[in-house]
Amino acid sequence: MQFFQFLKEASEDKNLAIFRQEAEPDDDEDENANDGDARKPPKRMFSESLKEMIAKYDPDFACEENRSDLYCLKNYIEANISLFDYKNTENFKKQLKQLVSIVTSLTLNSTSYMRGTFVFITGFFRDYWLPKGEAKSKPVLDIVGEIVHAPESLVKMYLDQKNRRLQEKHRDKFEINFLELDDTVRKLVAFGSSGNTKKHGAAWALAIEICTGARKIEIIDPTIRFMTFEDYEAKKEFDIIKFGDPDAEFIKVKRDHIEGNLLSHTIVQIGVAKDKAQAHNKHYEKAGQTHKLVASRPLIKPTVFYDAEFIVNLIHTFRKNFGLTIDNFKGRVAAGAQWSSRLFHPLMEEYFPRPFAKAKRHGWGLGSHFGRKLYAASSFKVFSRSVQRAAGEIIGLQTWISIVLGHMGGLQTQISYDVIQWVDYIDPEHLKMPNDELVRELQREVLFYRKEIEDNRKLMSVVLEKLAIYERDKRKESKSQSEEEEDEQEIPKSAYASFKTKDGSFITIARAPPIKNRTDEQKKEMLDGLAAELESHSLKVNTTTLRKLGIGAELSGEYISKRNNNAPRAMPEQKQEQANGQSSVSPPQAQSERVTRKKPEKKTEAPKESREKNKKGHNKDYYELQPGEKIISGDPKSSDAANKVRHERDVETLGAENVLEQEHDCTGTVSDLVEIGYKKKRKICKD
Repeated sequence: MQFFQFLKEASEDKNLAIFRQEAEPDDDEDENANDGDARKPPKRMFSESLKEMIAKYDPDFACEENRSDLYCLKNYIEANISLFDYKNTENFKKQLKQLVSIVTSLTLNSTSYMRGTFVFITGFFRDYWLPKGEAKSKPVLDIVGEIVHAPESLVKMYLDQKNRRLQEKHRDKFEINFLELDDTVRKLVAFGSSGNTKKHGAAWALAIEICTGARKIEIIDPTIRFMTFEDYEAKKEFDIIKFGDPDAEFIKVKRDHIEGNLLSHTIVQIGVAKDKAQAHNKHYEKAGQTHKLVASRPLIKPTVFYDAEFIVNLIHTFRKNFGLTIDNFKGRVAAGAQWSSRLFHPLMEEYFPRPFAKAKRHGWGLGSHFGRKLYAASSFKVFSRSVQRAAGEIIGLQTWISIVLGHMGGLQTQISYDVIQWVDYIDPEHLKMPNDELVRELQREVLFYRKEIEDNRKLMSVVLEKLAIYERDKRKESKSQSEEEEDEQEIPKSAYASFKTKDGSFITIARAPPIKNRTDEQKKEMLDGLAAELESHSLKVNTTTLRKLGIGAELSGEYISKRNNNAPRAMPEQKQEQANGQSSVSPPQAQSERVTRKKPEKKTEAPKESREKNKKGHNKDYYELQPGEKIISGDPKSSDAANKVRHERDVETLGAENVLEQEHDCTGTVSDLVEIGYKKKRKICKD
């Protein structure tokens, strides 16, 4: 038969050597993989000779250009599985050995790659010869299991490499700061909540894995359920709680002896991804023999960083957002391909820069499974003592790992999870020449906290402003006009005032305490202290800044005048009058019930040029404010320098009590752009 002729020719030593040579990774690919990505071994190449040989013997199975040689070989074997004659035992064993030699020459990556390929091929024989619904093996399958496996020499070589790598990890463990890990988990949860892409979902899955120790596929698989221990108990309370797998290895804890928040942090996982007892369930389901199905076993364990209720809700939200329901779940293989390492690798690099850099330097893999190792170490650190006291026995780290992770494997598997070393400081070696990942992480944190502080200050300012408007409107609605005048009260202000410095940052200065009933000397001492505080931050000392700190307009103006050696700054109009030899009127004298600033009569005849201006109407008298009217000036908090100067001049000219800072401060009618003087237009508030 053509298929067995193919096995005979392909298993010849010269052809096996060709397959092996073509499947080995390219030198350039190997170099790039080691330098740029420590996640997985170098990519295996395809054997074109094997593809051509399959097409020669059976053109119907000719391999497409973008398909791997192993994929085509598996299809070819599956299509001809019925040709094997297991009754002729010697011939059957010979054909199986030929098949093993071909597969071995193509699987040169790792033990996991080789094991996966052989398990896949033995599955062909099991599905063909084992009737659906039967779990009992047959003699033919015993022969297949005896021969179809990886060669012992290769397995020992790969295991030796694995042991050396594990010893290297134990000599140079991943150094993690617990508080830093807590902050990282919360950042992952926050990032996952900020969007609906798969990258955001991967951040949630990684955080859940760190908090619960569940495998990635267990979080994705909707057939595996998670619930709080209170929901698991339902109406019946357990006097004895079995942490771990009650059907395998567990820790007995008396409920009355539990301390602290251990119970609220206890989660129950129904179903384990690698449960050998459920291996034959798919055969029972296909045969309709549901009475033979093995039930999912529960795994009881504590959660870290978040309580069990939060984690359960997070898992439900994650599955709901990404459509991971039982109706549309297509199996773990398909789900694993959709949520592969390409999503988790950038997250590991961003949120765990130091472990990622160490893994890259040593050539170790660092994927989402690192979260289970973090959980094993952190859960032992947080809950081991309280569990030991409640159980009345000493529990070691290796025992704890096997129990909370639901491991049924040997000691080697448990040791592989013990690669975390807690530190309370950053390694000084990192400070000598920090790696790029650490620098980027620190820069991101600094920018994040700076922006957060600035946003909070802006928000506080807006809230206080809106609260003031609300309180004022509410007071006016509940009181009559006369009661309002008699019971005029200042709206409570914040105890601190915010200022923007020249470099664009914000600083806060405490406002002045109440100055009523204080002596002049005490007032001067207080004002001098505020002025010194402003100058220490390179801020101007003027009426605007003093008023912002709670000093009244009259007192701040008087202090500024004395501070400037009793020489108050002349207003633009006063300077023109003094240039013409005329006396100026001081601001207090100009602040009468009807504030009026008229152009004084000139004692001497103005020059011809000035007379021409008067004829054209450029020099107009100041607008006369009627009772109840106020000028709406510029906002002194604005970043526009001209706007601030305009506000200060209006205050000095008309008095602070006649000037409003912003239009929304007017409770009456606003008249737009009334000309109040030479090239001066302002809005008028008519209460």
